[in-house]
Amino acid sequence: AEKVFWRFVDFNGDTSDVFAFSDRLGEGNNPANGGRNAFPALQMNQMAPHSIRGRVNASNEGVRYCVSCHLNDDQLNNFGAEYDAFRTAYQNNDFANLDFNLLAQHIGQNTGNQLNSPIFVHMTAGLGSGLFLFDANGCPVNPLDNNANRQNCGGNAPADIFDPGNAVYDLDRIVEANGIPNAGSAHPMHGVNGSVLRAGSTNPQMAGPLGVQTLQKLADPNGGRVLDSWLDADGQPQGGAANFLQ
Repeated sequence: AEKVFWRFVDFNGDTSDVFAFSDRLGEGNNPANGGRNAFPALQMNQMAPHSIRGRVNASNEGVRYCVSCHLNDDQLNNFGAEYDAFRTAYQNNDFANLDFNLLAQHIGQNTGNQLNSPIFVHMTAGLGSGLFLFDANGCPVNPLDNNANRQNCGGNAPADIFDPGNAVYDLDRIVEANGIPNAGSAHPMHGVNGSVLRAGSTNPQMAGPLGVQTLQKLADPNGGRVLDSWLDADGQPQGGAANFLQ
């Protein structure tokens, strides 16, 4: 639910440069400022709640369970090396060394995190996936996208013109691991004292992405909370979870 790219055609038929609207604090498109990443995520709006989707069955994805938002022992045992490599490359904006085929498996083909991937947790926390890079014109910078009808790509499929050096926007990396948001927020204030969930943010009095303390607990395998008991993507107990269920 992001406000993405805006441009206009004037009376002479000339198309403007791509631009982004700002939020109440003027942070809609403000890269490399105040600790933000050099690749902005533009403006972020509220997403639909995930607690109203019914139970998992053969035809319905159902609610999100623990594996969507929390790291657990099996994730790190099975994919710890891949997660470390992903985080190192991604946090350094080294897009050329992202394993896009791995990301396709862990994100695009893994909508409820049935794979139990830590990269999925990273994405869910708002820290980004590497799959929503765009160039200055709004064309995807993505070697997996073979659609030649993508807007702003000059009639080319993004996969055919893929160049990680062309990346300008990183749309789902709405917050850095240090809690500094890369996206503007159109939400109102939480209240005079802000929200504890956004503690450590540069603008905790505003609604927006999670704060540094919560981000660390969710997605950091070193200083965070790694579950030894959890429900998998089908709602089944794993680890020691069965010991706590009635």
